[in-house]
Amino acid sequence: MLQFLHKYAATGFYLLVGSLLIAYLLLKNDVFGIYPRIWLEIADLPTIVVTLLFGGLSLYRSVAPNDCRPRLLPWVIGVPLCLLFVFLVILNFWDILDWHIGIWALSQT
Repeated sequence: MLQFLHKYAATGFYLLVGSLLIAYLLLKNDVFGIYPRIWLEIADLPTIVVTLLFGGLSLYRSVAPNDCRPRLLPWVIGVPLCLLFVFLVILNFWDILDWHIGIWALSQT
C-alpha cells in the first residue's frame, strides 16, 4: 500500500511542479493571458500537499526496516509534516486572514 501511495504521490508531484514551472514561464512571457496566473494561484495548495506526502513517504520508506512496522516512526515523521502544512496554509492565506494588522497593532501599544 505504501509503495503504491508513494508512486502516486511522486507522479502527482512531478506533474504539478512541472505544470507550475510551465505556467510560470508562460506568465513571464505573457502567453495565454491570465490563465497561467490563475493556475499558479489555484495549484499551490495541492502542490504543497503532494510534496509533503511524497517527502514524508520517501523518508518513511528509507528509514523504516522492511521486516517490521514501527509504531513511533509515522508519528515522528507525520506530526512535523502536518505542522509544516498548517504553517504553509497560514502563510498562503496571510493576506485574507488579515492577522498582520493585529500583530502590528499589538506591537505599537
